[in-house]
Amino acid sequence: MHHPQSTSPAAQPRTRADSPHGSRGAAPSRRCAFTLIELLVVIAIIAILIGILVPALGAARNAARKAKDATHLRSIAQGMTSWAGNHAGEFPLPSELDLSDWTVRTDSNDAPLVKDNTGNMLSVLIFNDLFSAEQARSPVETNDRIELDGEYARGNPSKAEKAELALWDPGFAGFPGEENSFSGVSSHGRRSETIGNNSYALAFPFGDRREGWNGSVGAQTVLAGNRGPQYRFKDGDEWTLDPEGALSGQSNTLRFYGREDAWEGHLAFADGHATFLDTPNPEALTFAPYDTDADPFRDNVFVNEVEVAADAKFGGYDSTLDTRPDLGTNAFIRVWGNLSAPAGSGEVELEAVGQRGEDGNFID
Repeated sequence: MHHPQSTSPAAQPRTRADSPHGSRGAAPSRRCAFTLIELLVVIAIIAILIGILVPALGAARNAARKAKDATHLRSIAQGMTSWAGNHAGEFPLPSELDLSDWTVRTDSNDAPLVKDNTGNMLSVLIFNDLFSAEQARSPVETNDRIELDGEYARGNPSKAEKAELALWDPGFAGFPGEENSFSGVSSHGRRSETIGNNSYALAFPFGDRREGWNGSVGAQTVLAGNRGPQYRFKDGDEWTLDPEGALSGQSNTLRFYGREDAWEGHLAFADGHATFLDTPNPEALTFAPYDTDADPFRDNVFVNEVEVAADAKFGGYDSTLDTRPDLGTNAFIRVWGNLSAPAGSGEVELEAVGQRGEDGNFID
């Protein structure tokens, strides 16, 4: 008789229930935890990493803003040369475009060139897609009265005299406080009487400088730049600020790149390049007066350096020249408007320079 093969208990597989610990399985593992010293070490390491990373991130952010600022200025210079390439070599002049006063109407007592202010000239570039309203505000801007123009109209601008025939949007403000009582601004005014939409200084196209307002000028011709402070005193080639002026050490234009004692910024040139400089009169920018035996000098782009009547020298400061951009041919850039140019006189005058942008044509 056949009997099934028996299996001894020792040969049978052991189940979880057969284990000495019953259903609990293996003995519980020892619980791990940070000691106070280990926790303090981790916190110290994190603090050190933050101390290293924060300055690095700040430097990277500043470098990005600096590069973007240079791009904006290159866009102005390249926009002007592109315009010249399609307009017989001439840079934009609103007064010669708007002969019918469809955009801005001039008074019969004013010369048409009162339209040739910073805001109108940049607006011509924006209207023709050679520059943008967003680029007109610098990423390093420190003046809270300079804001982005988010309402720029590339068609039928409401601030023009005849919107459907306008050649630029005259609502774009070159600087805060432009007045519509001046014929360079439409009778409808700018979009704001207290806010400007532009950070950058431009070269002047008046007087003898008008001859150089074209695409044939040399590569070292300054067309635009970060605006700068007012300089008053010169010793050799070194310029200093007025120590009694409100701008000394407190200027927005000096804080663009973190300094409060000297200007640093970009200048854009006629060949389309922009260069970062730590002085407004670099060695590479030398001016040689014509029709005179005066020695060449390093040209300060924020000073109209023509002959100083008091000592018959070139390259000095004369307060009357701040208001006469039609005199001289040296590099001279500024944000300007509110021009006075009587019809038939050929003279161009700016309002008296104010302090900290409160009046006149100096915008800090």
